[in-house]
Amino acid sequence: MESSKKRSQSLFQDLAKIIEQGKRQVTFQVNSTLTIVYWQVGFKINTHVLEESRAEYAGEITAKVSRQLVEHFGKSFELRNLRRMMQFARMFPDLKIVSPLVTQLSWTHFIVLLPIKDENKRLFYASKAAEEGWSKRQLQFQIERKAYERKEIAKSQILSHPIK
Repeated sequence: MESSKKRSQSLFQDLAKIIEQGKRQVTFQVNSTLTIVYWQVGFKINTHVLEESRAEYAGEITAKVSRQLVEHFGKSFELRNLRRMMQFARMFPDLKIVSPLVTQLSWTHFIVLLPIKDENKRLFYASKAAEEGWSKRQLQFQIERKAYERKEIAKSQILSHPIK
């Protein structure tokens, strides 16, 4: 009887691990897919606005489209978020770069990266966050402590004082 109870508990624990892992994978897939959707939405709006090549048109059309999208798909497509999606597509203009990153970074990671104007710096933080598995908070911390600038200083010191 005791052995049966232990086996049952062991089976339950194994099944719980499988289910939890599956749930994490589903969440990860949903986040990854949403981030790609957000990039595509931003890219499409940017492309449409560029074809019209009128700045005043951009604000007007984006606001109108935002209202329509919110009505059909919810608050994720409010004007502020649409502008972020557009900025995301401008800051990461190549889907070939974005695709591998979204498998490891969430939309909130990209929101943290958007204010970084320097492309090399932004790509450094995106790559390091993906490689190191940084959370959004860890990414913010690394940006605040200027990890990129410290790496560049260290690199320049090594280049100016080569080991003999």
